Amino acid sequence: MNGNDPIYADTAKSLGKQIATAGYGLVYGGCDYGLMGHVSWAAHENNCEITSIVEQEILDLKQFSVGPGKVVKVQNNRDFMDAINEHSTAFVILPGGFTTLEEILQCLRWSHETSCPKPIVVINVNGYYDSFKSFIENGIACGIIDKTRNYPLFFCDTPAEAINAITKYCSNSLH
Repeated sequence: MNGNDPIYADTAKSLGKQIATAGYGLVYGGCDYGLMGHVSWAAHENNCEITSIVEQEILDLKQFSVGPGKVVKVQNNRDFMDAINEHSTAFVILPGGFTTLEEILQCLRWSHETSCPKPIVVINVNGYYDSFKSFIENGIACGIIDKTRNYPLFFCDTPAEAINAITKYCSNSLH
């Protein structure tokens, strides 16, 4: 789904272009529609290396059209998330639904479980994730979420800010 405001698709297209321009590759769930479809095609048009992680079951149902790039087939959702983590340097989150929320929480869990966490960058288009950010802040204020963990979670308003956050985090983590 693209949302009911063109800013969502425009942001997705800008993200794809910025990922390519910054010299990063794109690893994503493989679909050629919706916001991630816009990201993948914009990245492709700007000569980005693209890896599509796709569940075999979804391909078998033929209810899925794969976007550009190399396809990595996996058996199930657990394998899908493991492959995304294995092939990624960072995670960038656009507005999305329940699956996107599940993926954000999975990335935070990975961050919690590793000594070398990957940055998680949420692009907060039109304040879409304001309530999620408030949820986290409230959890910290209530002593439910450990504020000393220093999760590499960043909320940005634009794709350019997101790419800058990733570049800065990755360059700082090398020292």
